[in-house]
Amino acid sequence: MPEKLQLYVCEHFKIETLSVLEFIETNDVEPLFFPIRCGRPIQTNKKFSSLSIFDKNLTDSKSICACSCLLEEDKEFLDNNNIEKLYLDNCFQMFAPKSIINKLINEGAYIITPGWLSKWRVWVKQWGKKEHIKDMFSETISKLVLLDTGNDPNSSLNLKDFSEYLNIHSETIDVGLDFFKLYLENEILKWRLSLKNQNNQDNKTKIQSDYAMALDLLAHLPRAEKEEVLANRIMEVFVMMFAANKITYLSIVDSKPLNSWSIPDGLNTTNCIDKKSNLADPISRTKSDKGFCIRIGSKENTLAIIELDDITFPENIVEYQNLALDMSEVIALSIENSRYFQKLLEMNKTLKSLNLTKDKLFSIIAHDLRSPFGHILNISELLIDKTDDLSNDKLKLYSNIIYTSAQRTLVLLDNLLNWAKSQTGQLSNNPKSQSLNPLIEETTEFLIPNALSKGIRLNYIATE
Repeated sequence: MPEKLQLYVCEHFKIETLSVLEFIETNDVEPLFFPIRCGRPIQTNKKFSSLSIFDKNLTDSKSICACSCLLEEDKEFLDNNNIEKLYLDNCFQMFAPKSIINKLINEGAYIITPGWLSKWRVWVKQWGKKEHIKDMFSETISKLVLLDTGNDPNSSLNLKDFSEYLNIHSETIDVGLDFFKLYLENEILKWRLSLKNQNNQDNKTKIQSDYAMALDLLAHLPRAEKEEVLANRIMEVFVMMFAANKITYLSIVDSKPLNSWSIPDGLNTTNCIDKKSNLADPISRTKSDKGFCIRIGSKENTLAIIELDDITFPENIVEYQNLALDMSEVIALSIENSRYFQKLLEMNKTLKSLNLTKDKLFSIIAHDLRSPFGHILNISELLIDKTDDLSNDKLKLYSNIIYTSAQRTLVLLDNLLNWAKSQTGQLSNNPKSQSLNPLIEETTEFLIPNALSKGIRLNYIATE
């Protein structure tokens, strides 16, 4: 059985891959990087069979290739050399959920990563004349979107230069490395679990089939769903694997119980909550001795507590516990993935809210500020046209109206800015009782200039 995992990755993502592998145990993983060959743009016509890095494909190793831009000859070469292909619609799905990537693509976004962006001048030079490039982008692309992994401090400046070169709006989504880390860890852990399963081939046939079933079931755990959906799927997997009649899932966030779900519904979660505080070992038996309680995640960062009880075949509990421990790492990744996905959705929702606030503010400014300025212009025009015909009292009156209108326009502008702050959470709300008379008087005085310019006289008589 292979004792080493060779991971072939595009050079676009070399920095991100090396950064992630620094933070996880990878003594049994060897990263290898092949020349960029995607359509953004195609950088090499060399087939995989001509690249020296594939000469390192060892007989005692397992090799996988993460790339969505393979030529047919490349795919055939990988198959012939027993190198597994990780299927992706596009490489960006290693850094953000598929749903978000597809949404950006449907919006006409040209998605880029720091590695590609650092050499954008090289790419545009290969594309041809600047006018041709700008025409091509303006016809097909609505915006540039950078999936910022945080590895290149020059990404913001590069994006600004590239955006100005194409004269196209740009946005940045700070995806970080969490999603990519989950992606690589998932593939590594699946391989290790498969390796462990294979190394135990001398065990009973039942244990082998259990591991095979576990791998298949874990592979179909949802990658981007609410934790409630994921929790129910995990419990269903445990029911199938361990024939447990009672299962409770307790979600832990920041060391505190957050939510709980069970099969069947309505089970008491007290035992799970108690276990959270005193579960010294990652797994322990229940009081009935017909089940076990397992911690998902580390002791310092517990993600969930899952308790199984009333197992149909309690004589197999030791085997079940070992298998559950092996499954727990992949389950932990799925939970982290689910929570990270929810954070991305919240970030996306916040971004939409900010954009709506911006659009609404511009609309209000365009409407509410034009009117008072129009009043000032009308009175000023009246003064210019009829200066000789107006008495000193009239001149003083109209001058006072212009001053008052300008002053109230400034107040209106301040109010609009305060409104914008309130919409973005920068201004606290402190409601209090207030008489409407001053507000009505202020509004009436605000409208007087426009009314006078149309020969209309406004009066307001306040009542108690």
